[in-house]
Amino acid sequence: MMSNAHSRLSSFRNPIDSILAIVCLTFISQIMISFTLWESLDLKQRVFPAISSLESFSFDLGNLGNPLLIYGLIISLIATSLLNFKKYTIPFCLFLVTILVLQDLLRLQVWVYLYSCILLWLYITYYRKQKETAVEDHSYKVPLKGIAIILASVYIWSGINKVNIHYDTSVFPWLMKISDWTKPFAESTLLARGSAIAEILLGLLLCFKKTQKGSAYSIIIFHGVILYLLVSDGWNHVVYPWNVAMVLMVLVVFTRKDNDNAITQQIKWIHYPVIFLFTLAPTLHFFNAWPYNLSLTMYSGMPLEAEMIFDDTGHECLDTGYEPEMGFHSDTETSLNIADLSTLFLEIPAFAEEFYYRRVAKHYCKCLGAHKMYLQLERKHRFAKQAAKRKITCKQLLRN
Repeated sequence: MMSNAHSRLSSFRNPIDSILAIVCLTFISQIMISFTLWESLDLKQRVFPAISSLESFSFDLGNLGNPLLIYGLIISLIATSLLNFKKYTIPFCLFLVTILVLQDLLRLQVWVYLYSCILLWLYITYYRKQKETAVEDHSYKVPLKGIAIILASVYIWSGINKVNIHYDTSVFPWLMKISDWTKPFAESTLLARGSAIAEILLGLLLCFKKTQKGSAYSIIIFHGVILYLLVSDGWNHVVYPWNVAMVLMVLVVFTRKDNDNAITQQIKWIHYPVIFLFTLAPTLHFFNAWPYNLSLTMYSGMPLEAEMIFDDTGHECLDTGYEPEMGFHSDTETSLNIADLSTLFLEIPAFAEEFYYRRVAKHYCKCLGAHKMYLQLERKHRFAKQAAKRKITCKQLLRN
């Protein structure tokens, strides 16, 4: 009994186990908040269409198999956070996440991507080699270095992606107008740009030993303000736990007494995949060669927009759950934003890529095509208010 108690205490002191517990518990909480996205017994009957990652295969396991996937993932995450068989439960969790994302690409939210990468990283660098009966293990500097790179990159890239005119004139004013005490700052372009630069600095300061703790404690305030605004607005509930998780992980990684070197020191070859995915790959987004959702673009205001536009006789094609106030109307046409539809039906933003929007529109074209529907894509320019617009008819969509 004393041995078991000592084992649990050692696990609590182990920063790797702490990171793992944070990831597993917040992953579960975010799945539960967005459960309508994950629970579908029959993916074909969902109000907002499930778009499989491979157009040629749905991965739909039916009324029996689909619930087993999501409930199996939740149970596996609980087991991973509590039990000592992590070298077996982590790969099983990742397998289930992969199948769920293959079923519906909308499930590949940035937090799912981040948590999955962290789980895979911890498995490869730590738990795969750990004995289940080990009482204490201090070989966690390599895995923690990878987590440090991921966390710093999130703030750096989130800030860089906010350096655009749409954040200055749309996203930042909207956030500031949520609360009475922040409303006076809503029209300040200087403050908007300063907030983006401040976020970049938070990430950069995490990279250096002398400034890590100061940045870590500043991040508590940063996420506290974000949570206050989001909760006040009652919007995007699914990211509430993520904000808490980011604070906890930053504190675990960067405020340890034995954290004796900067991120840039003691880099090993095994860190190169993490460096690519979280520091280099987001640059590819500028050339439309990496997904917007995976480029750490939180609240940047730069997603590809997609509108389905059709004549006003086509509402019966939208299944149950449609309300007239969801769209914009003229005398003859209705315009529905696909991202707004996914948020209204599933409380999750759309996967902001052209191929995804095409496939969603193609689903609706089977009925709305008779109502002169077309898809309008709007790609924003970083430093200009004008956007490049392009129309794709149902005839063109159904041809491909």
